[in-house]
Amino acid sequence: MNHVTDIADRSDYVAAVARALRAETVRGWDGVTFDAIITVPIGFRHYCGRDVVVAWNHHFGWALGIEGHSLESVLIIESLGLGRTPGPTRCADRVDEAIAELRRRDLAVPDSFPVPVRILRLPRECVPHLRPRQCAW
Repeated sequence: MNHVTDIADRSDYVAAVARALRAETVRGWDGVTFDAIITVPIGFRHYCGRDVVVAWNHHFGWALGIEGHSLESVLIIESLGLGRTPGPTRCADRVDEAIAELRRRDLAVPDSFPVPVRILRLPRECVPHLRPRQCAW
């Protein structure tokens, strides 16, 4: 899949990636910073056991992170570097690799853990002015 063009295609694509990840939840985001956030029920001691999230922006692709302190924020650790719409299996494999690397660091070298970047969901009143559309998921 090279380019996801409409909302139905995006919903199907995100759902396929969520299935490949054996995800716990999928939620729409603000449609500007991220289109969707997928929660994977895996935590890290270094990040206080917060679940892993995989966030997707249809312009830039997938990023790995952890849950924020609320549903209005996520903490991004790294881009997965796979392009805009990699296949669901390829995305799941890369997430598994990134999680394995973080687990290795969690056990062996906790001081080398990456510092996540906090991303806040845009307020609903701002989003329609930036990009009007409805999320199907």
